[in-house]
Amino acid sequence: MTRSCAVRRVTSPFAFLAGRVRFGLRFPDECCRHKALDLIGDLALIGKPLLGHVIAEKAGHAMHFALVNKIMSDPTIYEIITHEQVAPSVAMVS
Repeated sequence: MTRSCAVRRVTSPFAFLAGRVRFGLRFPDECCRHKALDLIGDLALIGKPLLGHVIAEKAGHAMHFALVNKIMSDPTIYEIITHEQVAPSVAMVS
């Protein structure tokens, strides 16, 4: 059985080349930006605003998901605070 495939003009920032995706980067640090946004998006699964400092080295969705699971499964490792309890040096956007 023969399959036919349609060829379309690619207008997105990546192109398919020999069955692989070849990315056309728009910024020199686009890979780093992508990794940071992945982390922010995965931490958003917690469902509450976060106040903290995260260092992630060689992390990916699996590690982010494990962190979210750890946070959500153990209420003793976090606390929920109000805006009034946040240190004055931390700017809060209303």
